[in-house]
Amino acid sequence: MFFDWSNYMNMPTVAIIDFSGKIGTDCSSDLSFSNMKPDIDSAFAQQNCEAVILKINCPGGSPVQCELISTYIKSKIESTKIPVIAFVEEMAASGGYWIACTGSKIYAARSSIVGSIGVIMQSLGFDKVLKKLGVEPRIYTSGENKAIMNPLNPVTEEDEEIMQTLLGDLHQQFIDYVKGSRGNRLSKDHGTLFSGQVWTANASVMKKLGL
Repeated sequence: MFFDWSNYMNMPTVAIIDFSGKIGTDCSSDLSFSNMKPDIDSAFAQQNCEAVILKINCPGGSPVQCELISTYIKSKIESTKIPVIAFVEEMAASGGYWIACTGSKIYAARSSIVGSIGVIMQSLGFDKVLKKLGVEPRIYTSGENKAIMNPLNPVTEEDEEIMQTLLGDLHQQFIDYVKGSRGNRLSKDHGTLFSGQVWTANASVMKKLGL
């Protein structure tokens, strides 16, 4: 008996790109742009591809890598006209939500964690410990702000102002991207929406926030 595979070869397909883990800054990270690019290329190159699914389980990570990944996916959407839909598993928080916003639609389980539209930078300060131990840090720079946030120095008001300006700029880029992606679906309560808070994806919350 002859089996005609041609009918199956012409059937529509759906490609899935798995975004599981933290978005990193280099090739050693599972979710760096350089590591994800082959998967993205392969997904959009599938024969008779009707849609590309972004399967997301990600707490966030590097804003630069998020932008590189999402921009590249959007370029693929534009060149192939293949729609992209995001499905959230455990979470799409911070940079994970940035990636989710690349899709025209976002689906999630009721208990999935979404949001965290904010920016964080953390460090430790050892200047008081060094003072108690009688240790004198010796730091030489060319440029008055070169040693900003050095853990061996006390934090000054100028340091805090510079860092808040930097974080504010990154946060605004995140906000602009979410607004551009989700449009008029978003809640008008931007103070809450862009506060960095996370929520479960149950229907009542999502209807209120428009995420």
